[in-house]
Order: sequence, then C-alpha cells, then structure tokens
Amino acid sequence: MIFVTKAEGGLSYVSPEWTAFTGQAADEAVGHGWFQCVHPEDHESAVTFLRSARDQQSEYSLRLRLRRADGSFA
Repeated sequence: MIFVTKAEGGLSYVSPEWTAFTGQAADEAVGHGWFQCVHPEDHESAVTFLRSARDQQSEYSLRLRLRRADGSFA
C-alpha cells in the first residue's frame, strides 16, 4: 500500500490497495480517517510515533495491525 502525507501529518492519498484491504473508501481514509482501521491496541503508539516523525520531518516505517474488509485484524 502507498500513502502520501501532508506536512502536518494527515494523509492526502491512499492507493487502491488500501480500499481493497480495509474496505474503507479512499475519501474516508484521507486526513486522519485511516486511524479508524488501526487496531485499538496500536492506536496510541501509532499516533505518538507519527507525531514524532512529523515533528522531526523524518522518513519512517511503521508496522501495525489494520482492520481488514471482513472485520478481522491483520
């Protein structure tokens, strides 16, 4: 999946694979809507990590659990 983020941290683009995997429409995922698909136990650590990467304007890689289109988490 490919994401494009804005300088302030919100997503401006998600690839079609996002919608296929999560079932969430791209227009619902942009901004911070994609967090609706993050596993509740991963949410706070993901927010903290992404804020740090944004503040440092650094490249990052993040692994977390996402809700699939069928409702299960992977």
